[in-house]
Amino acid sequence: MTTSTITLEALRNLSEGDFVVEETIDIPRLSGTKITGVGGSRYIPPKAHYRGHTSNLIWEGTDEDGAILRIAGVGTVIEKVTFIDAPIGVHLKVEKGIGTGKMALRDCFFEECGVAFQGGCEVGDHNVDNVVFNHVEARNCETLLRLKNAQAMGFSLRDCRAIGPRTKDIIDIFAGGCVYVDNLKVIHGECILRLRSRKESGGHGIGSSNGLYTLRNIKLDEHAGTCKIVQMDDHYPVNIDIENVQAPSKKWEEAIKEGNPQPMYELNGNAVISIRNSNLYKGCITWKDKKRKGADDIPNIYIDRCRFNGDDIYDVFSRQNSVGRCYFKAINCAQPNGTPIDNFSGFINV
Repeated sequence: MTTSTITLEALRNLSEGDFVVEETIDIPRLSGTKITGVGGSRYIPPKAHYRGHTSNLIWEGTDEDGAILRIAGVGTVIEKVTFIDAPIGVHLKVEKGIGTGKMALRDCFFEECGVAFQGGCEVGDHNVDNVVFNHVEARNCETLLRLKNAQAMGFSLRDCRAIGPRTKDIIDIFAGGCVYVDNLKVIHGECILRLRSRKESGGHGIGSSNGLYTLRNIKLDEHAGTCKIVQMDDHYPVNIDIENVQAPSKKWEEAIKEGNPQPMYELNGNAVISIRNSNLYKGCITWKDKKRKGADDIPNIYIDRCRFNGDDIYDVFSRQNSVGRCYFKAINCAQPNGTPIDNFSGFINV
């Protein structure tokens, strides 16, 4: 079956099998609709061993920025579908009239896509908010979630997974925010949360009204190597809340022994970050302040109940890779064997 024969009615109850998509399927500006398949899982070709019962939308278009589905309405539910080999799997776009978003993506699988899900096109776009991801997997996709417009807010990702050596920035923010992530499994990746620069966003990027990011219960596989948790490419007034990030020690400690500690958190400007109940390694936090005519914008870094592979929590910083001042407070931390580490608070200037 090809694009010309995939009707909206068929998408509401998509049967199992392979469906070739040669151009983007535009879902009209509606209040409430569903796109439901039989199952979303790893793609197995017909007649191959382990082929199950899945509904597969396979991109064979020529548009380099094309999406398999482009959603213009509100209240859409997409579930039990596999999206394969597209520049963008699902694109939540902006149109005048009814607001876009307020939708759910459940039990879906994205394979070999550039971006699994994208919200908006430009920083000045409106709407695109309140989207829930539940049990979504991105396999060999560069990005699971990319937000492009300032009003793209209120995204919740639960029980998701990123795997495949092509994986780069799992959550890629050009603008927008208020993103909540819980129980994310990272098998491969270069960075979990990346906040792009103003230049890349084409505007003001991320503002204080939407700069809220929460990462909880994040498990990095050993194959993820020294995947960054947060990378800020520009100075933003954001709040970042980190809790229970478990990163296997092998790759981090190997880098330390080689004299090249790798960063977990790259902070910029007046970011405020709290890191709790997580693994930390020597030299894993870097920062840059923002120089002003008056008081400079400086990061505030709060660490609580973390395990650190050293006896002085001050060594968590990579001073040779940081610029300016930050404020730092660490309490209730311990070495890997449980030995308590002295609390520390104060300003650091490099």
